[in-house]
Amino acid sequence: MAISKVLLVSGSANFSTRDVWDGYRLSLEAMGIGVVSYPTFSLLKLMSEETVCSNLLGTALDLANQIDCVLFVDGLWFRGKRARIPQSIRRAGIPTVLIATDDPYEIIPHWESLYTYRFTNEIRCLQDGIEYLPTATLPLPSIPRLENPEYDVSFLGTVFEDRYPLLRKVAEHCERNRLRFLIAGKILKGAAQFRQFQQTEVWQRTIETREKLEIYANSKLTLNVFRASEEPADSPSPRIFEVTAFGHAALVTGPEREEVRKLYGDAVYHYSSENDVLEVIDQGLKSQQERIQKSTRAQQITHDS
Repeated sequence: MAISKVLLVSGSANFSTRDVWDGYRLSLEAMGIGVVSYPTFSLLKLMSEETVCSNLLGTALDLANQIDCVLFVDGLWFRGKRARIPQSIRRAGIPTVLIATDDPYEIIPHWESLYTYRFTNEIRCLQDGIEYLPTATLPLPSIPRLENPEYDVSFLGTVFEDRYPLLRKVAEHCERNRLRFLIAGKILKGAAQFRQFQQTEVWQRTIETREKLEIYANSKLTLNVFRASEEPADSPSPRIFEVTAFGHAALVTGPEREEVRKLYGDAVYHYSSENDVLEVIDQGLKSQQERIQKSTRAQQITHDS
């Protein structure tokens, strides 16, 4: 079946997968496919949940829109009673596609009856009927490297509860050693426990792409913290590709994953647990030459992949 126009539905969170959703929008348009964007996270600020559901159904099924398939990025909002939305669209004869960006952290119950096709970002979640679709990054601007970045370490992303202990440990370490640490993004439990640290700066808000790249450019190291999960995970996250493709801050990533190690080798700094992350950060801050060599090599790997 030829696809000419896609209804591209985002998740409800205006962070994390918002960038992934926007990346798919730009990539599909670059391929010459018409995209009708449905930013659920924005529409929920204007309409009730029930109105959003009805509006999405109407947009998908209206013959005037000529939608060939509906692509859901993350699919987490369309669980429970809202699972009827992808199910109704599929039963109406329009293929539904799920890109499960939160594997293996979140479960989509009964997905087989909701989605015609399912893709996963996590290689360990492969099974019959599920295809592996690793994340990537759009081309990023090339700008001169700063000679003296302001931040020794930065973390961009959502501070889920399981990330607090590690980030607090890093903040304490930076306080003791007078290192500049930036935490930027959504902090789900609030920023109160970081306010005691003079060396740690907190930006609690959605970080837009331009500001994100400015942070990477102004950091010696940037920290990727994989979320804890009951099921093991091996695949890189979007953050891995984004940081390395930009090629400024050297990446410190962990807990260590097999696919990340296989792809990047020692072009990034790996840590295995909270216990060795500080040692890895100190190692990364010792030599500017080594950091630049690693970030340059990691950038080339990403561009070649």
